[in-house]
Amino acid sequence: MINRGIQDIYRILERWPWLKFWLLLGILLVVLLLFTKHVIIFLFIVLNGITALGYKLFNNRSIAIEFITLSTFVMLYSYGFWTALLVLEISVFLHMIISMTFTPNMMLSVPISAFLLLLVLPFKPLGITTAGMIFTIGINIVLTIIVILFGTGRIHRRLIFFATHVVFNWFLFKNVAPELIRIMG
Repeated sequence: MINRGIQDIYRILERWPWLKFWLLLGILLVVLLLFTKHVIIFLFIVLNGITALGYKLFNNRSIAIEFITLSTFVMLYSYGFWTALLVLEISVFLHMIISMTFTPNMMLSVPISAFLLLLVLPFKPLGITTAGMIFTIGINIVLTIIVILFGTGRIHRRLIFFATHVVFNWFLFKNVAPELIRIMG
């Protein structure tokens, strides 16, 4: 009985191939509506992975064009602390694996970024731009101090990273983040 029904559906789809497209689109929309949060988390992590791939392909470790900070704060404002922490930590680990940057600074950024994200929570009412920039500047200050005190990297590269990270994230927090939160909200 069930087998015959499936065969009938298959024959209908063979006769009208355009129906396949609309059926798949309908299924996709249902999945997006039911699992929107998970799809968005997945897309942000994929974006962060693509960025890490760019770091590896262009052998770039000085210029900070990354979306981990943006995706973390969009998650913080849209879905809360634990989701933001999950996206942050998975993205940092993914970045290390894809770009093959298992440096002391990258390893230290995992617990430091989690701790700083927790410290930024009281600043959340100030808005995503202010809270995101406090986090961005804070993590860069801490990692720059570590480079200076322990010699875990080259100071000039760290300062270039610091400057580009602050400027790039300021642009994202000012222009992109509010729109993303509005769309997701």
